[in-house]
Amino acid sequence: MDKMILSQMEFYGYHGVIPEENRLGQRFYVDIEVGLPLSRAGYTDDLEETINYAELYERVKDIVEKRTFKLIESVAEHVAMDLLKHYSILQEVMVRITKPHPPFDIHFQGASVEIRRRRPIEVFIGMGSNIGNRVELLHEAIRLLSLHPRIEIARQSSLYETDPVGYKEQERFLNMAVAIHTDLPPEELLFELQRIEMQLGRKRDIRWGPRTIDLDILLYSRAELKLPLLTVPHPRLSQRAFVLIPLAEIADDDSVPGIASLSQHIEHMAGKDGVYKWIS
Repeated sequence: MDKMILSQMEFYGYHGVIPEENRLGQRFYVDIEVGLPLSRAGYTDDLEETINYAELYERVKDIVEKRTFKLIESVAEHVAMDLLKHYSILQEVMVRITKPHPPFDIHFQGASVEIRRRRPIEVFIGMGSNIGNRVELLHEAIRLLSLHPRIEIARQSSLYETDPVGYKEQERFLNMAVAIHTDLPPEELLFELQRIEMQLGRKRDIRWGPRTIDLDILLYSRAELKLPLLTVPHPRLSQRAFVLIPLAEIADDDSVPGIASLSQHIEHMAGKDGVYKWIS
């Protein structure tokens, strides 16, 4: 990917956990790398086809010099979010914040943090519950997801009551699907889903057995992923009516790799008769 790089921008800001840092201020250095297509600007020599780096500098300066944070991690995060939100042409951003002279009685040249953020993509999450107050647990899982600063809830399906699959000696499930926008990498998103499952009392005692909450990554944009801890789409996704029927409410008809038409596929699925739209 093409990049624009602004190096060693020097600002005077008021960031730190020590009160004197917020009151007296100090120097900070900022490095920015932004990923964007530059070929049209190169061919046309037209500023409208790229980003004005003087304007980019001023946006960074406004955050670093006019706002106050305890952590340079927060400075970096707010700079990255602002640039991605303001410039639609950007695909990713690297921000490095350096505090050259930390006010501690220790000897090192400086302290830095570096983060990389991508433009959010659409991800679909499957959700299910068959223990306790199923509706409340599903809504609480969505609320906890929405609290993450890098996750935005985009759409939600209806609730569906479904017959259990695999292990039959258990209560019926409530299932739904949720579309989110996020820039979290797949495995980092998986860890966040597992953290929410644990917070809501999920126990993994029986395969396909009862659970307070089950959160699965169904689609990660249109990517096909085979990672050590995660396969997307799930190998049995095409066989699971209780997943595909809620998903079809909020996803495009051609969104599932390997399925030309989601609606037509569901029409001919075994098990779709065991999935009912839930009415409270």
